[in-house]
Amino acid sequence: MKIPKQIVIGVTTYEIKECDKIPGPGNDSALAFIEYDKGIIWISRGNQNEQIRQLSFLHEIVHGMLAEISEEKLRKDERFVDLLARQLYVLLEKNDL
Repeated sequence: MKIPKQIVIGVTTYEIKECDKIPGPGNDSALAFIEYDKGIIWISRGNQNEQIRQLSFLHEIVHGMLAEISEEKLRKDERFVDLLARQLYVLLEKNDL
């Protein structure tokens, strides 16, 4: 799976930006972060392998999808978001999507 330069989630276009450190307070160890109000998904260049980068990207996409449908409780449930992102990753990889 290739991480694009931008993606549309619902009616919102997000620019994908790579960085050495995820911006914002409390993001010191974050691998990725979505800024809903700015339309940006940040992905850390860090020492992570490509699979981890892709999973982190899908994790933020799930956050964005849940925000688009106003599912705030699920959007804030990191366990749910992570499990769904992992399932999406396997679906995409096993089916060459």
